[in-house]
Amino acid sequence: MSNSGDCALVDESVGCGLVLKVLFRASDTTLTIEFVDALTKKILCPEMTKAVLMEALRSELSKMADEEGQAGSLSDADIDQRIAALETENRRLRRAARNKHWGDVQTLLQKASALISVDLPEPIPNDLAKRANTLKRRLNDVKIAMDEGDDVRSASRDLLTDHAIEDFDAFVKAPVLLSGAKAKTDALYPSKDMKRNTAGVHRLLAEFFGDVP
Repeated sequence: MSNSGDCALVDESVGCGLVLKVLFRASDTTLTIEFVDALTKKILCPEMTKAVLMEALRSELSKMADEEGQAGSLSDADIDQRIAALETENRRLRRAARNKHWGDVQTLLQKASALISVDLPEPIPNDLAKRANTLKRRLNDVKIAMDEGDDVRSASRDLLTDHAIEDFDAFVKAPVLLSGAKAKTDALYPSKDMKRNTAGVHRLLAEFFGDVP
């Protein structure tokens, strides 16, 4: 399997990122097989690493947006306590990063990888864990800003800008399932030949993974 092609089909837009681009290029059987091979063999190439991190970012911001809409008023003492806990966690995460201890980011990565149906290798690669550690600290900074009065969109603006994300609401939407990706591909490429190729790839992916994001 070629190093350059293993994960070239993974789009950074999480949701249909791990399937939609495969379907767009369904006529390229070799690339499709390489993509499935990479997933089934737990090969975590740079594009898949990015996809996991982007899903971690998306799911956490989506949760914050939901909580913001349901939040009741808290006392100053309660807010101060929450902020202090988040600051303490960030100091712990920095120490963990210095010592390459990744237990604090394992849950974040496992949840994100499950949402996009990527199996994490064991042990978690240092590069992925280090970037997840940084992401978790920045997400905590967003929570702190929200506790201090910012809305989630303002609080996360710098973080999203650093990931070239312009539309908060579009980004935090729930991932598109494989069946939805197929429907979108059929709409974009309505020819009989393309639909036949797309159907073949859809069957292959669905057999391996089900109707996954």
